[in-house]
Amino acid sequence: MEEVIGGVVGTLQFDVFQYRMKNEYGVDLRMENLPYEEISLIDKYPGELTDLHLVRKFRGSTYNIHIVNKAGDEKGKLTLTVDGAPIDGDTIPADKAPATHEVEAVLA
Repeated sequence: MEEVIGGVVGTLQFDVFQYRMKNEYGVDLRMENLPYEEISLIDKYPGELTDLHLVRKFRGSTYNIHIVNKAGDEKGKLTLTVDGAPIDGDTIPADKAPATHEVEAVLA
């Protein structure tokens, strides 16, 4: 059996994909969830993007993310804080229970 990993935005898209594969192509699929438990931020942004606020909902939690590009170019050194605590790297660990978090990502 061949293994293929597919990704979509929203679980409904998996249902649509599975339906179309079965009904249009005659292919049966076995769907399995992957155990990803984090949100990763990229450290490359357009230079003109200097200040961005966005909200990300992930596994029941809300992440209010503020991205500041002090570098003024496409790539800078990323520092990340979640609820005021520094995080090593570019990955925000997911919660075990739903919560709301303040995230600051600074490129300098």
